[in-house]
Amino acid sequence: MKSTTAFFALLVSVDFGHAEGVFSYDPAVAFKGTKPNDITKRFDELIRTATRSTLGIAALFTTPHDKLTRIEIPVIGLDCQACALGTYEAIYKIDGVAAATVDYQEGRVIALIDSSKTTQPALENALKKREVKLKTPPKTP
Repeated sequence: MKSTTAFFALLVSVDFGHAEGVFSYDPAVAFKGTKPNDITKRFDELIRTATRSTLGIAALFTTPHDKLTRIEIPVIGLDCQACALGTYEAIYKIDGVAAATVDYQEGRVIALIDSSKTTQPALENALKKREVKLKTPPKTP
């Protein structure tokens, strides 16, 4: 017998520019038996399972959008979605990263960061530790 899990949440809005979505749900129904401190983790697990790890859930970042810095890091050698996922996982949990995306076809990592908590070199170091190759700009004579 196959087990299924019913999930009751409504996607209210999406802000693509900041990689944020707003959901409406009753925690007592959607996460019955889940401790309040574990709801975000449980929600993330369900979304990741449903989207084959394409999407995830995190608590809303508290730094105002106008205080975030957009950085772009050119990378090479990413040739599939799995590589992009590994690259994303190298940086998205770094303290100060509000949002991150990886475009393996364009060869770039884009992140919105709180520059008082992290820096572009810190993200680049995290990528290097995961053996992601950074595209170096051409040297000028």
